[in-house]
Amino acid sequence: MERLRQRSAVAALVLTVGMIGMTACSKDEKPAPTTSTTTTTTTTTTPASSVAPPPSPTEKGSDGGGPNSFSPTVKAPPPPTAVPGDH
Repeated sequence: MERLRQRSAVAALVLTVGMIGMTACSKDEKPAPTTSTTTTTTTTTTPASSVAPPPSPTEKGSDGGGPNSFSPTVKAPPPPTAVPGDH
């Protein structure tokens, strides 16, 4: 158990040093040049329709008959039973 703890500590130290090294190397980069652009947007509105189109019919609807009208009607056959004592 002590050996596992030592290996874990060494691995954590190596990873920490590696992360610090990677961070130190990335500071030599120059910042990207900044540019500014101006965008002009024109919006045109159309008058809203006063009458909404009727909703389209659905493929299958619930008629409210029973606890779940979308349940399948086919039932699976029961599992075969073995003679007691046979496995």
